[in-house]
Amino acid sequence: MSRALEHQQRNPEAAALPFEDRLTLLLQHEQTERQSTRLAQRLRWAAGKEPLLPTRKGAFMTRANAAQRLAIAVKHATERRPELAKLTVSPHTIRHYLASLTM
Repeated sequence: MSRALEHQQRNPEAAALPFEDRLTLLLQHEQTERQSTRLAQRLRWAAGKEPLLPTRKGAFMTRANAAQRLAIAVKHATERRPELAKLTVSPHTIRHYLASLTM
């Protein structure tokens, strides 16, 4: 957003706009930047160049390690919300959930 503000300050046409219009332009720019960043992240995931579930060192997590980490997370979640114990949560479930987010 700071780059957009600097651009506005250098642009005489933008300086002539009312404050509300300049603020709207800054917010729209920020929203577009965030959407672009998310899309770029999804494209990197789809290309397989960046792990969806990285280890601490940034490497790809093994299937067994992902299942183990998920089991730990589900255990902690069911301590707070016991009704979650009735649900089946697996890496496959998470995979489909994440895929639905990209649609």
